[in-house]
Amino acid sequence: MAPQPKRRISRTRARKKRSHHALGRIRFQICPNPQCDAYVLPYQGCMECGEYRGRKFIEEAEGEDEA
Repeated sequence: MAPQPKRRISRTRARKKRSHHALGRIRFQICPNPQCDAYVLPYQGCMECGEYRGRKFIEEAEGEDEA
């Protein structure tokens, strides 16, 4: 059998323990592509130029008309 706690942890003590678990702000980065100055989330591809780590992941559609 697993060991059991000897006493109950008070609310204050439990909340103090979790005080470091808060999420931080999302920090945007500027796209590393020199022609594109869009803001990008870290570890995600740029939706403006379609690149991630120097590689194209979105191919531009040919012949599509913009409305």
